[in-house]
Amino acid sequence: MEVLVAVATYRRPAGLLRLLKSLDGDAGRFDVLVVDNDAERSAWSTVADGEFRRRPVYVVEPEPGIAPARNRALSYAISQDYTALVFVDDDEVVVRGWFEALSSAMISLSADVVCGPVIAAYEDGVARWARKGGFFERPRQATGTVPRWPATNNVIIRITDEIRLGTVSFRLQYSMTGGEDTDFFMELKRLGSRLAWCDEAAVVEYVPAPRASARWLWRRGMRLGNVTTRRMSRAGFGWAAVPVGLLRVALAIPLAVLKSLLRGSRGIGELMHLPKGIGMLQAAFGGKTVEYGR
Repeated sequence: MEVLVAVATYRRPAGLLRLLKSLDGDAGRFDVLVVDNDAERSAWSTVADGEFRRRPVYVVEPEPGIAPARNRALSYAISQDYTALVFVDDDEVVVRGWFEALSSAMISLSADVVCGPVIAAYEDGVARWARKGGFFERPRQATGTVPRWPATNNVIIRITDEIRLGTVSFRLQYSMTGGEDTDFFMELKRLGSRLAWCDEAAVVEYVPAPRASARWLWRRGMRLGNVTTRRMSRAGFGWAAVPVGLLRVALAIPLAVLKSLLRGSRGIGELMHLPKGIGMLQAAFGGKTVEYGR
C-alpha cells in the first residue's frame, strides 16, 4: 500500500514535534503530511526546522475547525493517489511496531478501516483523582472485533471509491463541536465498508494538567452527549435523546457511588454520565457545545 500519515494541528508546537519525531523513528513505509489549521502558519517552523529522516509535507488549511483540516488531508491523499490514509493527533506519539501492526491488520482482516488503542500518559501536575478516576482511559477490544467508537486519533482508512468521489467526507457542521470522525465512520459503515480493531497498534496520548480538570471534563462530557443526540437524530432516533439524557442524569451519582464501593476510585468516572446527559438534552432542544472554538 501507498500510505499517507496525516496530522492536523493547531498551535501545539511541542506536541507536534514530539509526534513527528516518533513517526520518524518508525520503520514503516509511509509519508507524512502536516495540516496546519492556523492561517498564520504557526506550525511551519516546527516542520521546517526539525531534522527529520522522513521530511513531512506541510500544507495550511485556513478555514477554522477540525473537519476542514481533516478534509484537507483527504483531498491531498486523493490527489496524490495514496491507497490509504492514517490519522494521528498532535498530542500523541506512536510506539514501536505501530505502523506495521496497523497496516498489516488492514490486509489480514480485509478491512477498510482499522482503529487502534490510545493509551493515556499523564504529564506532571495532573491531579491524583484525574489519574485514578479513569476519565482518560479508553476501552480496548480484541483484535478483529468491530470498533465501538471509531475515531481519528489512531486509524488507517482505505481510500475507497466513496471517499475518492467525495460521497463521504467530514461534515462541516461538526467542525467546532467534534464528532466529525464518528459521523464519517458510521457513514462509511452504512455504505458497506468493513471496520475492525487492532489492539496491537497503540499510540500514547499525553494528558496535560490543564486538561485534567473538572471544568475541562464537564465540557468534554457535554460535547460528547451533544454529538450523541445529533447522531441519533441523523439516524432517525432523535426522539429517544430526551429519555436517555434524563436517565443518564438521574443515574450518574448513584452509579458513581455504587462503582466506587465496588471498584474504588475508578468508580468516580461514572459521574461523566451527568454532563453527557445534560449535553444530550441540550442538543435535543437545539443547543450545541463548542469545543474547538477560536
